[in-house]
Amino acid sequence: MRLRPAIRLSTAFSSISRVSVSTASAASAVSPPIPRNLAGAERLQRWLPALTFSLVLMAAIHAIEPLPVGVFYDDAQYLVLAKSLATGHGYRFLNLPDAPLGTHFPPGYPAFLAILWWISPAFPENVALFKFANAVLLAIVGVLGYRFANRTPRIPAWLSATAAVAGTATIPPLVLSSAIMSEPLFLALLLPLLAWSEQITERRTDVSTRVDVRALLLGGAIGALALVRTHGIALAAAAVATYLARGRRREAIICAAAACIVLAPWMMWVAAHNDSLPPLVRGAYGSYVGWLASGLRVDGMHLLAVTVRDNVATIWTSIVRSIVPDVHWTLDLLVGAIFTALSAIGVTTCWMRARVMILFVAFYLAIVIVWPFSPLRFVWGIWPVLMIPPAAGIATAWRARSVRQSPSMRGALVVAALAIGVGIAVFNARGYANAWWSSNARFHARRVIPQLAWVARSTQPDDVVAADAEAAVYLYTGRSAVPITSFTATEYAHEPTAAEQMAIVKQLIDRYQPRYLLATSPHVVDATNRLAKSRQTRITRIDSLAQGSVFSHAPCTSFAGASIPPRCE
Repeated sequence: MRLRPAIRLSTAFSSISRVSVSTASAASAVSPPIPRNLAGAERLQRWLPALTFSLVLMAAIHAIEPLPVGVFYDDAQYLVLAKSLATGHGYRFLNLPDAPLGTHFPPGYPAFLAILWWISPAFPENVALFKFANAVLLAIVGVLGYRFANRTPRIPAWLSATAAVAGTATIPPLVLSSAIMSEPLFLALLLPLLAWSEQITERRTDVSTRVDVRALLLGGAIGALALVRTHGIALAAAAVATYLARGRRREAIICAAAACIVLAPWMMWVAAHNDSLPPLVRGAYGSYVGWLASGLRVDGMHLLAVTVRDNVATIWTSIVRSIVPDVHWTLDLLVGAIFTALSAIGVTTCWMRARVMILFVAFYLAIVIVWPFSPLRFVWGIWPVLMIPPAAGIATAWRARSVRQSPSMRGALVVAALAIGVGIAVFNARGYANAWWSSNARFHARRVIPQLAWVARSTQPDDVVAADAEAAVYLYTGRSAVPITSFTATEYAHEPTAAEQMAIVKQLIDRYQPRYLLATSPHVVDATNRLAKSRQTRITRIDSLAQGSVFSHAPCTSFAGASIPPRCE
């Protein structure tokens, strides 16, 4: 998508070399000189986009750490698909035996990574390029967020810049940008689409053909956005709802149809190829819709009730924890209430000037609330957008006549704004000091890196390995790698029992016949140990990892690299 930047034109006429004193005096009487402080403010405003870009880029680059791909699981899968596209194999999960076609992630972000892979094909050296690209994208998001906040809900420039930096150079977005995740690209496309949708859903023209073309282009662009992250479909719902609310049914239908037409090839692809995957791996490799439908068939309303309850609580906690340090629950409640109140005030302004944005957030969070998965990534994935309503609330309240006429109310508003600002500043000061953006990645790296080292040292190129970091195992060692457990929607409501987990591991062994199994999570280690003792399958524990165990699967032969010789039964 090409973005046409806004251009400000200024013309200075200085061709007259001689000006009489009387003429100059008359000019000054008609147009008094601009006060020096206002001129300085205008210069600062002109520099705010560049300053925002620079601050966010520095923060995003600073957050990049030399951690392996695979610590977020999805990041390694993105790269497997990108490698497949870049090397001419099509859209396939190359790590799995027979390389089945990909039906899990929409192809937008893997295609973007494939271009970078084609430019720099040497792995893992090209990981630095992928992470740097996300850093640049996040800096672009910062500028786009500033321009959107300043021009659409008309938040003052300095407050728009503050909201943009708070939405991009803080811990939540840095967690995602410092890894190879799709959110920075999604946001870089979302924000200009939001600005454009606000304009064309509000503007009317007498030429119906032009209106129809704009609605058609908007729907097509939204469909393309949903091919980067499926949650982009919430923008289609927001745009269509806005058209309908303004009595523009024809444009609503055209917009919805265009989005569906763009998404139709991907939906047909998924329908045609999803069943080729074994049922046990469809959770991590298959259709989102099929995964959710399967969970609802098993648990029904119980799954939905548990998901809604847990996700609402987690969304609240994730927002509050990101704007105030963990001191006491009363402080959480107070600052959370202030943030909610300012956001509610801001929604009133945004509803008039940025209605599509408000509806997008509402539809997006509605999907997140009913989705049986932790909502942390989804909330942080639109963090720059979530920072706009409270900023709009501050600006709206400050302009209110009752506040302007009451010193006490102005003071209360300043205190409320400072509570949010200081809370964010203190939380992120601690976060920067402790590199919280990579805390989760460093934790999982202690699990992933030993697996990569063991496989590289102790296996042969044609061995099939079962692991919980299977995509990373393939990328770093070239071995075919399969998951060692399943991923189902019902697991969000209750973990599998020991017997159920044993059955899952046994079915995966029977289906893929892996030569080695690397188990690191406690329940999988326990299930695999039970299988080895029960002799339902011919597996033997042969080695230990820093977190977990290694098992061999018959035929069991001696091999180099294991610290404990295999015990074949």
